[in-house]
Amino acid sequence: MPGGKGLVGQRICVFWAAEATWYSGSIRQYTETTETHLVVYDDGDQRHEELTDPTLEWKLLAPSAAAPPPQKSARGA
Repeated sequence: MPGGKGLVGQRICVFWAAEATWYSGSIRQYTETTETHLVVYDDGDQRHEELTDPTLEWKLLAPSAAAPPPQKSARGA
């Protein structure tokens, strides 16, 4: 499995144990000094994830696993 800069541009799914939920997103950047990847999640959240941490569960998504279309807001209704 690729690592470091090789993951930039890939789509992944990360398991957040505190919420017991998998979240999908795209890796936008790799920071070598901290060995973290900037993951922009489909819900708009952005986090620097340490994908080398053995306690963090994550998996690569298939290249065809595009981000879901944005949901329409009910505010304008």
